[in-house]
Amino acid sequence: MIAPGEAAPVIVIGKNASEAERYAADEMSVHLELITGRRIEILHDQQKSIDNVKVIALGQSKLTDDESIAELNVEQYVIDIQPQRLVIVGGRRPASPGRPARDSGTLYGVYEFLESLGVRWYRPEPWGAHIPKMTEIKLPEGKTISSIPPFQTRSTMGGGMSYSREETRKDIELAQIWAVRNRTNSGYGSPSIGVRFGGMEQHETGRHNWPYLIPASEYFEEHPEYFALVDGERVPYDHCVGNPEVQRIFAKKLIARAKANPELSSLSVEPSDARGGACQCDLCLALDEPRNPRAGGRVSNRVSRLGNLVAQMVAQEAPWLEVQWLAYSNHTAAPSNVDKLQPNAQIMLCPINGWDDWRKPLLDKSNRHNALFVQMAKDWAALEPAGLTTFLYYNGYGWPGPLPITRTLADRMRNYRELGIRGHYLPAAVSWGPAGLDFYMYTRLVWNPDLDIDAELDLYYQNYYGDAAQPMKAYHERLMMALKDNPYHVFSGGRGMHMLFTPKLVKELGGYMDKAQALVMGKSLYERRLYGVWAGYDFSRRISELLALKKRTGTVSVKVSEDKQSELPPDLARPAFVGGGSYYQSAEAEEAYRDLVRWMRSVNQDDPVFDMKNKPQDDAAEIIYAKRGQNFGAPFLHYLPSDVLIGLHQSMREEDLLKDF
Repeated sequence: MIAPGEAAPVIVIGKNASEAERYAADEMSVHLELITGRRIEILHDQQKSIDNVKVIALGQSKLTDDESIAELNVEQYVIDIQPQRLVIVGGRRPASPGRPARDSGTLYGVYEFLESLGVRWYRPEPWGAHIPKMTEIKLPEGKTISSIPPFQTRSTMGGGMSYSREETRKDIELAQIWAVRNRTNSGYGSPSIGVRFGGMEQHETGRHNWPYLIPASEYFEEHPEYFALVDGERVPYDHCVGNPEVQRIFAKKLIARAKANPELSSLSVEPSDARGGACQCDLCLALDEPRNPRAGGRVSNRVSRLGNLVAQMVAQEAPWLEVQWLAYSNHTAAPSNVDKLQPNAQIMLCPINGWDDWRKPLLDKSNRHNALFVQMAKDWAALEPAGLTTFLYYNGYGWPGPLPITRTLADRMRNYRELGIRGHYLPAAVSWGPAGLDFYMYTRLVWNPDLDIDAELDLYYQNYYGDAAQPMKAYHERLMMALKDNPYHVFSGGRGMHMLFTPKLVKELGGYMDKAQALVMGKSLYERRLYGVWAGYDFSRRISELLALKKRTGTVSVKVSEDKQSELPPDLARPAFVGGGSYYQSAEAEEAYRDLVRWMRSVNQDDPVFDMKNKPQDDAAEIIYAKRGQNFGAPFLHYLPSDVLIGLHQSMREEDLLKDF
């Protein structure tokens, strides 16, 4: 296709090519020039200068009329390699209510072709791409037709590079381009941006919508009956969803939004976060489990009965719209008083807390956490919703350090497919330095669950780390093995990951990191790539030292439930949370935590290493330390302070938990 001494091929698109086809041509031209050093011109199919030259025909044009694409899914493509012509053309889908126009197949075909040449996009920044250099490109003749992607919705970030860290407009644009290059199809931001990428799947994903549909600020004073009855009084923090008028308003609001935004495929009828079961009125109790008719007895029953009623009303005026709610928090389990969901009901499964364990394979029946999720997914599927998707927490909202979960992801994606799950949404709180490998591998696996994971990882180590490939392979593989062998539960947001980093493991990892740094010294590209991974390692080392310090200097405090706290001696600390076990309370460890946050900010200036704000708050707010009536501070670190200073997520004695520290 490209050889020294021969004229370079030209890229040809239709004279009336779509925006996505024009973008596909730009991407092909730019990358081929980076690979070969030769300029690749873009022409349209009416120009005579395309005669008697090698041609790369992209998208629908007179040069691709003989390709059979009518039956292609919108994300499928044909790659047809002929002696003087390379053809890449994909499917198209016209717009209809709930199904926005899409023609991403040609663009995806271009990315598939470039990947076959060795191109990879490991991070959003230009320095995160791997572009091989070639003077000649030879292609084997033949035609391939891609298969339909196993997951209809593949989301990463909500349109940007981070969740908490301050972003520039350039950061956001780079992240959007990175996401589409890795064939995710949701989360680019506005629909107008998505058009350039061939359109996107548009869902109102996981929004806790009750407060937005009937906000207390607008309705409570005039209609207190729309809100929950608790101990004889109406309260503004939850809704009376048994009230038929509330149900009608919910449906009316969803219908109006669907008609104003016909590109949306689903809208949410999810409760306020961890609520939805407070109201004690007879109407709401009637939505509950008949055998357990008390407020909050089975919140899944109440939420699903409401969702079904709203979905039925929505179907009459907006039949294209799916009504979505989560299997989440206090309504994770499938309802016991609903025989069948409405045909337009979509359920998002949220494997959090006790419903998931990152250490073990999903189908490991000896692991009660994963077994709970599998059974929950099967129970929801038995109710025949329009579809099951997931709201995944493979992100570091509870742990901004290394997330060695690539093999967990590979296992999950294969088994999610077998469970009939049709799509995935990944909320963004990623620390690119420590967890960039796993975030990248998520995009690979959600596109192709059958990916040869060992081969792709080896390619990553070689391409991304250069001369440091061997020690960095040892570093990442040792971390993944340590997670597999970890005796303590690790779950959503990376919570529990801090227990992985014993002094013994940290010392071993430090040896690999020292070797890697020595091997890339003076090589600016690889030094920069290694910098964020080193920061993730050093963060873990500091956490390990903090835990050892807490053990050495702390005094034991008992964790008990609220109703038992009155039985404690008055001089014993009383953290305001439910749980058993004990923890070391240490002023020295609290100060070490403040120092840790300051250090994180110091390494987070130029590159987005950690997903955290760089602007410091006042010193007292550097720490979230749960004492009675107090919750200080730095919410961008979410649960980390509570987990490492109190051991909040483990109902165990820290004298036992920290035996290896």
